[in-house]
Amino acid sequence: MSRANPETPSERHAISLALEPELLQRRAQQPATAAQLPDTLFAAAWLLLQSRWLGVLWPVLHERVGAQALPVSTTVAFDATRPAGEWLAELDAARRTE
Repeated sequence: MSRANPETPSERHAISLALEPELLQRRAQQPATAAQLPDTLFAAAWLLLQSRWLGVLWPVLHERVGAQALPVSTTVAFDATRPAGEWLAELDAARRTE
């Protein structure tokens, strides 16, 4: 993922995350998560980081999607009283409708 660098608008911050192949394989075999987008965990981690660092309840995920790389924004507030799986499903669904 990448986002604009507020100090130098012509540059972008980039981040990557390496996941163990076994984790991805186990996740794909679980019925509740098998249908989710493959990068849902990464997107969720990015939103949680933004929430903590920026101190906002509704962090925004900016992405480019589709063949034309159209910009879309998704936001889903994290509620620590709900199971994480429910929040991941909500995030995944929101990313599909944007």
